[in-house]
Amino acid sequence: MNMFIDALKLITITTKTVNGKVVIEIKNNLDPEHKELNKIYSGFQYVVDGVSL
Repeated sequence: MNMFIDALKLITITTKTVNGKVVIEIKNNLDPEHKELNKIYSGFQYVVDGVSL
């Protein structure tokens, strides 16, 4: 659980309106060498993308 929280702390999530639609932008600020945190980020992004549809 602590690694999940660490991964979330390093992810920037912004929302903006483009052509009348709200768009979520997720920026990964994680070190590319930290494979476990990046794996958590990938799973999180997959979930958010699924919710956005």
